[in-house]
Amino acid sequence: MGDVVEKVVLPTSLGLLGGLVAWGATTFLDLRKDLREQAIFAHQVDIDKIKIFDLIDEKKIDLSLAVIDYYKAKYTDEESFSILLGAAENYIDTFEGAITNPQGVQSSDQASSSLLSLDPATMRDQFFSPSRRTYAEGLAAFYRSADPGRRAALVKSLISAIIRSTENDPKREYRVNLYIALTFTLLPKVDASVAGSVREVLAELQTTNKSDPTFQKNVNAAIAKQS
Repeated sequence: MGDVVEKVVLPTSLGLLGGLVAWGATTFLDLRKDLREQAIFAHQVDIDKIKIFDLIDEKKIDLSLAVIDYYKAKYTDEESFSILLGAAENYIDTFEGAITNPQGVQSSDQASSSLLSLDPATMRDQFFSPSRRTYAEGLAAFYRSADPGRRAALVKSLISAIIRSTENDPKREYRVNLYIALTFTLLPKVDASVAGSVREVLAELQTTNKSDPTFQKNVNAAIAKQS
């Protein structure tokens, strides 16, 4: 007679237990991986936060604004970082004084030679670029040393560069107009020949973006400076 092979059947409960153990081990490893990745991500966020303030402290404002724009796209789901980026940008957008690296600001001679080429389209491009703060301070530096005719020409160019809502350019309208207002806060009180026009356009800007504190702060500061 042949050998009889006994078939051993594990109790159902033991098979279920083995499955649970395997699932638990996999879940634990996945959790450790997720926690490790979260820690690495959080560390990178902290590094990037410090980088922003280092750039501002070093007065590398053009680079600061470029990096802020990049981080806004990179960290779209990080609410706390978005708030911090907004605060950093708000500081750059509204500070009433020189904060750029002096080496990055045009000298009055350079600005003087290029003034006639600064048509409204060129100004708009500059005010929408990462160099917008440096550009605004460069215009203010030029104004202080220019003769009355060139000062008036600069002011008229700024007024012409304002983007009206009827132009249907919402992507640039806010930032360009914000920085034109900022430029008027950086300029000394303009000459009487153009003062009326400046007050008129600033009053016009005051009626836009009423719910935006950054925009209103710049416009109100410009009105106070030019009144």
